[in-house]
Amino acid sequence: MSKSVRSTPHRRIAAWCAALAVAFSPVVGLTGAVAAPAHERTAPAADFTAQVRSIEHATGRVELTGTGPTGGSVAIAVDGAETLWTEVRDGVWSAGLRVGPGPRVLHVTSQVTGETVDLPVEVLGLLPPTWVPTIDPFARTITLEGSGVSRPARYVVTDDGEPVADVTAEAGAPWRAVLRDRAPGRHDIVVERVFDGTVNGIGRDSYELSGAAEVGTASASRETRRTTLAGRAPVGTTLRFADASGPVLGADGAPVVATTSTDTTWRAELPFPETVRFHRITVTTFDDGTPFGTTSALVTVPIAITGSVEELTDGSVRLSGTGEPGGVVALETASGTPVDGVDGRPITAAIGRGWELVVPRATLPGDVVVARQRVQGVEQGALRLVLPRLPVRPAPEHGPGAGPGVSTGNHRAAPQATAGRITAVPSGRLAYTGGDPSVPLGVAGVLLAAGLGGLAGARALGRRGAHRG
Repeated sequence: MSKSVRSTPHRRIAAWCAALAVAFSPVVGLTGAVAAPAHERTAPAADFTAQVRSIEHATGRVELTGTGPTGGSVAIAVDGAETLWTEVRDGVWSAGLRVGPGPRVLHVTSQVTGETVDLPVEVLGLLPPTWVPTIDPFARTITLEGSGVSRPARYVVTDDGEPVADVTAEAGAPWRAVLRDRAPGRHDIVVERVFDGTVNGIGRDSYELSGAAEVGTASASRETRRTTLAGRAPVGTTLRFADASGPVLGADGAPVVATTSTDTTWRAELPFPETVRFHRITVTTFDDGTPFGTTSALVTVPIAITGSVEELTDGSVRLSGTGEPGGVVALETASGTPVDGVDGRPITAAIGRGWELVVPRATLPGDVVVARQRVQGVEQGALRLVLPRLPVRPAPEHGPGAGPGVSTGNHRAAPQATAGRITAVPSGRLAYTGGDPSVPLGVAGVLLAAGLGGLAGARALGRRGAHRG
């Protein structure tokens, strides 16, 4: 509270110097702008006081108040303005006046006692408070971050007229307010900056908190026969799913429902769509049973792998079929072991309009091979293919490298697989083919006997003709 001082030339000069020192100080708080130093405000017996109640910087209006002898008057003078008079009622007086921007000194004088109190003030040129918002609809928060002013100040934040935050910042320091547990929908935010006894600047803005869920994962697996959706949604909400047929039902016949976790994530497993290629699913967010937003997820259902086996004349096997374009087909044994080619790498084929592999029969397993489809590294179904029987070859006559006239090599019809030994014999001789010799030997004996019988008959007929002659 400011006390009255009797005005003298020396005291006026001292008060003026003190006022200028305070007015041009880089940081002037409300207490510093209220009145002159304490030794200048010592109250005389008349109990005359004066102080600054508030400064409205946008308009330059300064509100003063104080005490004094009842029935007396108080004169308020400031450089460049007319003197303002006000009456003391019940020992209390108040007055308001406009002051130009910058530092000023107000001279408040009691008509009864003649005492004067000098009050330094400074009117600032201010803009309304501004801030940078961060909207997180999933955490249900609105965060405001702004810069401060050259006075300690409070920032009172309301949302749709309801006070939701009240933060204090030191002189020149930034401020930050976090509005939590915001409901989905529109939010009208007002920020009032309060210092020097009144509101000095009001900022307004509006934000929309979407209640729609975010779908980060949308995939269908022919391996698991399930469709997986996952993403983020506002905390405390539940999600329901629908497609062209209506609500998506689980194995129990009830609609599938997912609940958002405290970390804003959610996940749902839906039945696999058997008859569609592109499955559109609508995800609706509910908050306490009220729908607050929808979003759509488009799931591409991978094409099922198909395949067939064809035995080629050169002894190779052609495996071919269809599948998901962009996918990869890999061959495995029935136990799941990858089938490697002659280079030691797994045998695979990229899927375009279809897929095809031509493999030497000897490279493949005995009876069955599995063609497994992968799309972007994810297994998307497999197919068992029955293979033609391996060719049966005669047992070799000699061990490896034993005996003359024996060589080994690759069959020309299957250059990637060892075809077994090929027996080489000198030219002019019939090569053993591996067939059973009993049949051709019997036929040769019959023909030889018939030839000899015919020759004997011809000689007998010749002799008989000679005798007749």
